[in-house]
Amino acid sequence: MSLSPISLSKTVTTFTTYFITILLLAGLSTSLEAQTTGNLRGIVSDSLTGEIIPYANIVIETTKFGASSNSSGYYFIPSIPVGKRIVKFSCIGYLTSRIEINIKPGVINDLNIKLSRISVDIDEVTIVGERNARENETDLGLEKISVKDIELQPVGAEMDIFRVIQNNPGVNTTGDATSKYYVRGGGSDQNLVLLNGATVYNPFHALGIFSVIDPEIISSLEFYKGGFTPSSGDRLSSILNIITRDGNKNFYQGTLQAGLLSGKVAVEGPIPGGSFLMTGRKSYYSGILRKYLNEKDTPFDFYDLSLKVNFSSPAIDENSKFSAHTFLSSDQVINHDPLLEDYDIRNNIGGFKWSKIWNGSPLVSDVIFSYSHYMAKVEPNFSGSKPRENNVKDFTINADFAYIYDSKDQLLFGVQNKYITTALKQENQLNKEMDYTVNKSALAGYLNYKFFRWDDVGLDLGMRFNLLSMADKRPFLFEPRISITYLLNRLMIFKFAFGRYSQELVSLANEDELISVFEPWIIIPNNITAAEATHFIAGFTSYFTDKVVLEIEAYYKVMSNLMEVNEKKFTSVQFDFKNIDGVSYGIETSLNLRGVSFTEEPLMHLVGLRSRRKI
Repeated sequence: MSLSPISLSKTVTTFTTYFITILLLAGLSTSLEAQTTGNLRGIVSDSLTGEIIPYANIVIETTKFGASSNSSGYYFIPSIPVGKRIVKFSCIGYLTSRIEINIKPGVINDLNIKLSRISVDIDEVTIVGERNARENETDLGLEKISVKDIELQPVGAEMDIFRVIQNNPGVNTTGDATSKYYVRGGGSDQNLVLLNGATVYNPFHALGIFSVIDPEIISSLEFYKGGFTPSSGDRLSSILNIITRDGNKNFYQGTLQAGLLSGKVAVEGPIPGGSFLMTGRKSYYSGILRKYLNEKDTPFDFYDLSLKVNFSSPAIDENSKFSAHTFLSSDQVINHDPLLEDYDIRNNIGGFKWSKIWNGSPLVSDVIFSYSHYMAKVEPNFSGSKPRENNVKDFTINADFAYIYDSKDQLLFGVQNKYITTALKQENQLNKEMDYTVNKSALAGYLNYKFFRWDDVGLDLGMRFNLLSMADKRPFLFEPRISITYLLNRLMIFKFAFGRYSQELVSLANEDELISVFEPWIIIPNNITAAEATHFIAGFTSYFTDKVVLEIEAYYKVMSNLMEVNEKKFTSVQFDFKNIDGVSYGIETSLNLRGVSFTEEPLMHLVGLRSRRKI
């Protein structure tokens, strides 16, 4: 099975027409129940530390109204019948709280809540997970990962977020010695890793054995392994969005830890109007890596440093929150042997975020400025290899908005602007230095309308617009996305997703190597067409009980214009790279057992069929 460019073009054109028509009709619709209903919103946080609590369930008792808090702890429930209502707040690891509130008609009622942690006795208490407050959520392909999921994984050299991701069906790796992962037949450079909205170009420490992101700083993880929403772009296979903690808002605390491979320190506490969190990790013993590298010594040295500060003040704006963060990491391999290569790899990341809940309106917005600098350098010494250096400088501005209607529908829209410089310097076989430096800008916008007005159906229609492309042979202007959830009954849910995606940055890595140290990133050359992919995903969820859930997903992914080294180049007039096409497909099955102590959803993967890829 394959899709021709003509058939894809017709499909996209037809979808675009339907999407614009439906969006216009939906935008004109208004609720006629404003005088008999009211809205409820607020922030869910930890009573001990003041940290926000993501993915908490909020339910209006004796009704079908409910929502989940997002990664910022924010929730919004529209069109609640007026009068006194009991609001139930629940989250794994916290005591369930019930609060009575008088819902006033035609206005937004605010209710912030601080949940208390559970004091547990391991021998007596069992914590049972709950279903989503909104069962028609269009979340096919999305895995929400909590810190508890990371803590429950077997620890190797270090606790690692990528080991959790590798446990998902459809996510493969080349072996136990690396945290590099491949999603549904795609290459490793088709996976985007974001840290508070900033791109992490080298997310691996110690030759790729574990992540540069210390789990101590994580608040939540959102992992899309396909079918991701219009707000996400730049990659063909997966998106990993990492949100870090704000730090303790109530009192100062610090920790000092020593592991087999490294030592780390963390300090956090309140500041006027906010809080801070600072962590650092440094390697001090590389002997443990001999178990991963066939008993070979590798004189590596690494560190990472993270700092986040957040601030809010009613004097400035009572509904605004400002946060700034920086992240630095370094990996070096200094062999002290002139016959061996030395390596130096660094990430320098910084960002600023302004989040606002608009007064008297169900509108929320996020404006993010981020800068990411990736540097990788190979010093050949007298090894006989050639010197190589890669630099990527990425400055990004994102503006995202979300509006929730009284009908429960949601409108999301935004603009994303990037300015990227990639530089690759190396010597050829004639000892002549080659400098491939490119400066390009990219501008994208998106519209996303989610229909939640029907209890048994969730419909998500979206479009991403590539207004300015980094590639001369640009990707398609429109990238439609659609996701559907249909509740056959309360115990069986069917889901479907379709989407088109493009990618203009590639990594020149050898995917056949178990451990690859130097992986340069470049903007695709002028003679190469930007890579594109089309996802078709269908899923089925069956609740045998609230504690036993079977999930089945089937996917078919068509990939076009992938970049590959031209191994048949024999003359100087031929190009170094060429475009190739591919397809991957598979079926994934997992059984989720809920009700295990202190675990919301530990996954027991009964079947995980490997992706089949044809080139």
